[in-house]
Amino acid sequence: ADEYDIQIALHSDTLNEAGFLEDTIQAINGRVIHIFHTEGAGGGHAPDLLSMAALPNILPSSTNPTKPFTVNTIDEHLDMVMVGHH
Repeated sequence: ADEYDIQIALHSDTLNEAGFLEDTIQAINGRVIHIFHTEGAGGGHAPDLLSMAALPNILPSSTNPTKPFTVNTIDEHLDMVMVGHH
């Protein structure tokens, strides 16, 4: 991502099988990253992931279609909300 200047979107591991919150923060290493389900209701390091919203390099969101650098957010959002978050 650094080499090609592309965004990274993180949906972290709910069961902490790939590490804990501190491991994820260390792996990000200060890079700007977009994280899903920051509120902890849809997975990720729930409820610890919410603390990442305080970091200056984190773009928090609650759903996948909130990706900040995409072209189809509006088209995808309603369907996803109705199917996955009703």
